[in-house]
Amino acid sequence: MNDINPMHYVQFRSAHTMNKLVDMVASGPRWYAGMVDYPLLKGVPFHYRNIVSAVRYLLRQEAYVANMAWKAHREHHSHGDRVYS
Repeated sequence: MNDINPMHYVQFRSAHTMNKLVDMVASGPRWYAGMVDYPLLKGVPFHYRNIVSAVRYLLRQEAYVANMAWKAHREHHSHGDRVYS
């Protein structure tokens, strides 16, 4: 019967228990929530992370090292002031 029904491997029986397990595994940057009002639709929820924390987290992941390539690049706009992007 175990070969037919793989659900016997599941370690949780409720969404609350599953979320606790996910929280233990996912120790990345924290999520924030907010609401945005569009002209035709008000009170739309959205979720976001602090971008600096997210990038710091990704750069520390050894699993991604072989696939990351980046180089610091200074940019200036037409007035000569430095642009950060």
